[in-house]
Amino acid sequence: NYPTIQQAFLQTQQQQALTGTAKVLEPFNISTSGGQINSNVFDYNIGAAQGFKLPNAYKAEQKLLQQNVTVAQSYQAVTKSELVRNVSNTYYNWLNSYQQYRLLLQTDSLFADYEKFANKKYEVGESNKLEKINGTLQRKELQLQL
Repeated sequence: NYPTIQQAFLQTQQQQALTGTAKVLEPFNISTSGGQINSNVFDYNIGAAQGFKLPNAYKAEQKLLQQNVTVAQSYQAVTKSELVRNVSNTYYNWLNSYQQYRLLLQTDSLFADYEKFANKKYEVGESNKLEKINGTLQRKELQLQL
């Protein structure tokens, strides 16, 4: 139901429908005129015209219309391929982002444990305040990334 694919499909159908127009005869034209053309006498003029193509022209036009169908079908295939590629790229980008998010969550739980450990060490007196601040700072940076 993607609009570009529908447009390509309809264009292919249009070109296939146009292949039947290669053997259409030129229209028959009738023209009339009346009035004083070259003298004081009232003149009547009636004309008829019919155009035609040579047999080679029919074949060439049929070949051209068939080539247009082939081009439209190729465009339809390329459009489908591009859509599949774009959807695949979007899916893999989403998957990559989701995996990065899960990795950051796991790392956050590790830094939370590290922060607790650094706070306990500081409270007991085994480390200085710098280690405690460093643990808190690293966790805050990770939460910022999340």
